[in-house]
Amino acid sequence: MRRCLPERRARAVPSHRRDSMGMVPACVLMWLGLVLASYWIWDGVGKIYGAEHGVVVVMICVGIFVDMTHMIALGVMLTLGITMKRMMTVEVIREGYTLQDRRSDILRTENDMDILEENGVNVRALRIGRGYLSFISASALVSHVRHLSRMVTSGEVAPFYILMIEFQEVALVDTTVLKALNELLALGRAGGFHLLLVGCTAEVEAAIVCFDIKAEVLASYHGQMHMDQILQQGRQVLSYAKQLAAASDEECQSLLLIGCRMSSSQAAISSMNLALEFCETYLLERAASQLDDALGRVREISISNQSEIAMAAGLQDGHALLPLFVDIHSLLAGNYREYDVSLLEELSHIFTVQEFKHGETIYVAHTPHVEGITAVPPLVWLLSGEVEHIWVGDEDFDKEFGTHFKRIAETCGVKRYQRLEKAALAADSFQCVGFFQTSVCFFAAMEHPGMLMSVLPSRCVLLQHQHYQKFRRERPKAAELLFVYLTRKRLAESARLAPRPMLTF
Repeated sequence: MRRCLPERRARAVPSHRRDSMGMVPACVLMWLGLVLASYWIWDGVGKIYGAEHGVVVVMICVGIFVDMTHMIALGVMLTLGITMKRMMTVEVIREGYTLQDRRSDILRTENDMDILEENGVNVRALRIGRGYLSFISASALVSHVRHLSRMVTSGEVAPFYILMIEFQEVALVDTTVLKALNELLALGRAGGFHLLLVGCTAEVEAAIVCFDIKAEVLASYHGQMHMDQILQQGRQVLSYAKQLAAASDEECQSLLLIGCRMSSSQAAISSMNLALEFCETYLLERAASQLDDALGRVREISISNQSEIAMAAGLQDGHALLPLFVDIHSLLAGNYREYDVSLLEELSHIFTVQEFKHGETIYVAHTPHVEGITAVPPLVWLLSGEVEHIWVGDEDFDKEFGTHFKRIAETCGVKRYQRLEKAALAADSFQCVGFFQTSVCFFAAMEHPGMLMSVLPSRCVLLQHQHYQKFRRERPKAAELLFVYLTRKRLAESARLAPRPMLTF
């Protein structure tokens, strides 16, 4: 009797109550379906792309009239198609330029600047967009380079010897990209150009090496390194550029790699800047091998000009300041009517020629006043050796100047101990390079948040601020000549180097 009791109770439930209880789940499902339809169809109008909206509508119709399996399969296929279409429309190459448009932070002589200005089109660069480099992106890159090669063959663009590809913003690559690099190497062998990848991350660099691509790792800086190590590898990179320029164009066999931004506790150099210096050295060395006679004549003219100016200015032949006076004479003669070459003899009293050892500081802020080092930065010209201009930062500056320089650093993307400028000259060049960009702080009589350091034993011409001020009071006519030269020098370099991203002070 007890086992039959539940059946009796179930049979006792009225039929209209059983029907209403069965309708409850159906009502919930209908309400939920209407809400989802409103969310996916009505609310999405004007808020999502039409293709995505159409996929939702098609999936709903297939789910209602066919079945759920076909709905899911069709949705996945349509979504993949939309994704592929969008990936193909993404711009892989964000920017293209030549070495005429962008330069390194190296100060060059007038002759070298003319060579780079004329031959800068022989180095082309491509900047790849940010993110993951997929097979579609790699295909677009290869097509672009192939199109460039055709344009060179048809004579529409000048031939290029180095194709530099910026990889700073590329996070990861797949195997199809690595295969595309092999295709680019094949195009380089056929077209006679070298392929240079710049700013590769440690992951990308490891993938290239593991994929068995014939690559020459010129510099690989991932993490902290000592300054001497950075300088040593930098010299090796430039030495390789000279060897590459001396080799024939048929030897474009390997992929050249320069790793990420290199840094240390004492100095920092961007991989992009090192790559630009590499390309400049390659072009200069290539021009030197082809124009030995012309460069020899330039050297002879420089020596003869120094002799003539020394005679006209009443200076001894072989005077240490003659390379600087040749620079002053070439800039002002014929351009400044009050220029008199005899005034150069007066200028010789305010300039000082100093020798600096390896690693010796030429100027740094907040240093006790000793001979050769003052709070206000001097104007510095390089006669021989190698000097670097490094951003020290604003930590030790007073509140007013510190805030000002901090704003400059943040705006220009300069980091502590980053190299701003570099100059290098052989001892027998009979030329000078400079001045370094400390002129704003020099004329404003304020400290400069940078450091000038002799990387190699160097010989420099220095103009100290206190000597300049005294000279202005005692010899105003010659001081006016010097001021015109400094102003014209700064304006000429600013106009000539305008395309180059360079921080000046």
